[in-house]
Amino acid sequence: MGRIGIMSGPWSDLRLGLAWQTVMNGDVPFHEPMRLLTIVEAPRERLEKLIARHEVLQHFYHNEWVHLVALEPEEGVLYRYRPTGEWVRIDNGTGSG
Repeated sequence: MGRIGIMSGPWSDLRLGLAWQTVMNGDVPFHEPMRLLTIVEAPRERLEKLIARHEVLQHFYHNEWVHLVALEPEEGVLYRYRPTGEWVRIDNGTGSG
């Protein structure tokens, strides 16, 4: 109903938010809540400048609605962007990175 609520019951009472039935199957959720992961091959410095220029990107990345991983082209190393603006190297599990 106008993207603000749902009509429920035989009297069509307007209720705000999503119906519990749309996300739960009894006591079990239909799916595990997930966030979007983006992987970009670009220098971290360029990505930082881009994020700093766009408030919407700051909102998504700093609130962890979207996770960002950068593949440094010169190094071939993956880094994860943290909500603090810090980059953390992702270890490939071999002990060498």
